[in-house]
Amino acid sequence: MADRQGRDFFISYTAVNRSWAEWIAVQLEQARYSTVLQAWDFRPGSDFVHQMQQAVQQADRTIAVVSSEYFGSQFGEAEWRVAFGRDPTGESGVLVPVRVEDLDPPGLLSTRVYVDLVGLDEATARRRLLADLRPEADRPRRPATARCFPAVPPRRRGFDRRQSIQAQARRSATWPPSQRPRPRARSSW
Repeated sequence: MADRQGRDFFISYTAVNRSWAEWIAVQLEQARYSTVLQAWDFRPGSDFVHQMQQAVQQADRTIAVVSSEYFGSQFGEAEWRVAFGRDPTGESGVLVPVRVEDLDPPGLLSTRVYVDLVGLDEATARRRLLADLRPEADRPRRPATARCFPAVPPRRRGFDRRQSIQAQARRSATWPPSQRPRPRARSSW
């Protein structure tokens, strides 16, 4: 979390995505991060362009709430370009696109790994957002448990021959004798 006068995150968004920006800010602040959000932090009468410039420069990281409307916004582009200029290779994670609409980010943002919230329920979206924004040092690098051996063919979902036979046997044990299925004759190959 930011220990200087700045904030942890500046959240860049367009008016159409204000509800997403506010939801993201609430999740981050509940997790003890500090945020700057135009809807909450810019006061009437202030120069909002100056406020955005200060916010994007002073925040450790910039979140771009990406949607088709965001990519049509001149101010949105100006905000993410400042963050991009501070970290053009993306190694420091200064610019973090958060995708809220099913689209591929265009241009320079197409190379950035984004946090994908499209189609998720609220609890899953919160977990994904916070996990993806954790500092590098706090991220697990390797899985804690071994994965399934890749050479084992996957089972057909919903079909296990032995379970099918067992289920049929249980059902036939409760049927009257006249309705019990007859055993199939084995064919000789």
